[in-house]
Amino acid sequence: MKKWFIRGSITFVWLFLFAFTLYAPRWSRFHVDENTLSVFTWGGLIDPEVVQRFERETGHKVHLSFFSSNEELLAKMRATKGKGYDLVLPSDYAVRTLIEEGLLKKLDPLRLRNYSRLHPALLHHPFDPESRFSIPFAWELFGFGVQKDLLESKDFVPSLKLLFTPHNPPLCIGMTNDPLEAISIASLNLFGKVDALTETQAQEVKSLLSKQKQWVEAYNHTRPDLLLTSHQCSLVFSPSSYIERAMRQFSDLAFIPPEEGTFASMEHFCILAATKKEALAYQFIDALLDPESVKAHWNSYALYPVTIDAMDYIECNDRTRAFLSSLNEGFKNWQFYHNLLTDEQQRTLWIQAKVE
Repeated sequence: MKKWFIRGSITFVWLFLFAFTLYAPRWSRFHVDENTLSVFTWGGLIDPEVVQRFERETGHKVHLSFFSSNEELLAKMRATKGKGYDLVLPSDYAVRTLIEEGLLKKLDPLRLRNYSRLHPALLHHPFDPESRFSIPFAWELFGFGVQKDLLESKDFVPSLKLLFTPHNPPLCIGMTNDPLEAISIASLNLFGKVDALTETQAQEVKSLLSKQKQWVEAYNHTRPDLLLTSHQCSLVFSPSSYIERAMRQFSDLAFIPPEEGTFASMEHFCILAATKKEALAYQFIDALLDPESVKAHWNSYALYPVTIDAMDYIECNDRTRAFLSSLNEGFKNWQFYHNLLTDEQQRTLWIQAKVE
């Protein structure tokens, strides 16, 4: 009897903690005044000093809570129906899901004084074709972080083949450990742009990723820049922000997009359908799109800015300035990550590729 009591108590505690994690913001809304904006965002995306300045200047409070993946964000929004939150910052493919599930408000661009400063190349993408539900906040590109001695070698070509073919002498490579990213990159290398994978194509992707293991020095999704700065790898496939930050301290590094095209990831402001603080949400979005805020976020996180005049007030190297100044052309060759397989198929393929 005692054993069953202990087991039951443990089960109850775990269920309570799980429910608290999902519903705490919804419950806490009864203790938050109408002057407090509840924002659900990635960690390391919004500069706390910018938030503090907004609070000082407006008299409003901003409560930030954080998620570590789009899947976590979606799970919480489904469980709470968005109640207890006012503003969320999902990535591109998660925006589409939130729209389809009716969790977002349609936006009114006329309520944002900074809307006209948004770069047109960052609007009207497939996940929100009319840009009715999302406002871009920051973005990054996926590409090669390289040691400059490799970049300057006569044989260097910034192609995805660098990741998927053996080299002589061997090239130490750092590869993403995220299944969606790895499968998408391998698919782009094999088939170019596709909307989904057939069963035969999925098998080809698995075979390529399995073969690639021979020359991958390390799989790393959280700090790929460390593979370069420690000289463990001479080339990594990485989000640009990690390499851009590392380049500020290490002059022997560079970031290069693949010549075949690549993937971008963009974080967006989305106002939740459940909020009753729409005006305050617009006010906060505008504050984060002001030039002073854009500059602060670039300096802190090296995520690319979304405003068309950003080159007037941020400092960056010549290579970065060149492609940020030609986004209309760039986005003809870049795409956003999306699921080429179901989540279950994706996980299964990735596990099989890693163990075979």
